[in-house]
Amino acid sequence: MAREEMRTVTTKGVDMVMPLSDYEASLNASHANAIKAFINTGDVDALDSFRGVTVGGRLLETDPDELESLARDGELSYEDIYEEPS
Repeated sequence: MAREEMRTVTTKGVDMVMPLSDYEASLNASHANAIKAFINTGDVDALDSFRGVTVGGRLLETDPDELESLARDGELSYEDIYEEPS
């Protein structure tokens, strides 16, 4: 199955990243869902399993302060994980 670049929230910000495997693509989608859960509830537990995890060689962001900052800046409001960041 061909993979596409995916919108990924990394420690360097939000960027389009090519997952190295289907597993990484699934992991990235799960990370996006965990971020949404955190932003909606403030519960950081959803982020714990992503600490130290990389997708496409990029470290996923799990710092609550950084995620809140990205959300305030409108970087996390996206409908499609395959959509280019604005």
